[in-house]
Amino acid sequence: GGSATIASGITVARTYRLTTNLAINAATVTTIASNWESVDTNGGGSIGTAMSESSGIFSYPSTGIYLVNFVIQNQSPSQGATYAGGIIQTTPDNSTYTNAVQNYNSIYHSNGYGSSSLHFIHDVTNTTNDKIRFRASCEFASDVLGDTNDSITYVSFIRLGDT
Repeated sequence: GGSATIASGITVARTYRLTTNLAINAATVTTIASNWESVDTNGGGSIGTAMSESSGIFSYPSTGIYLVNFVIQNQSPSQGATYAGGIIQTTPDNSTYTNAVQNYNSIYHSNGYGSSSLHFIHDVTNTTNDKIRFRASCEFASDVLGDTNDSITYVSFIRLGDT
């Protein structure tokens, strides 16, 4: 008989959420630059070393292939909107960001909600230079919804394997 090598499995898994509402202006793209926290209620768990976050820019704890799931919920208090949603942006040089994923929904009525779910598999080859950030946009002035007790707008990072 021989011996089998068992893979170590997922080494990083963690969810971050927006802790309070973020007001955004009409027809602009706004980075969600503050009020992120690691999920710490309702039995939320994590594996491995945390991401680090500064001014909405997330840095990875190790190289690898990461599945990134971003869910954003907008509420337009004044009127319905033809578009409301989110954008995932990445940079390979810790400087220039480009859109990796965009997803939008419509808000039907005033005080209505629009939710978008974005997914990206990020190949992180250099933890100093490969970064990611999350943005919001809506046709009209609106709120990106957040709460410190449960996840309304949130992002999960799961390291799938080596790069």
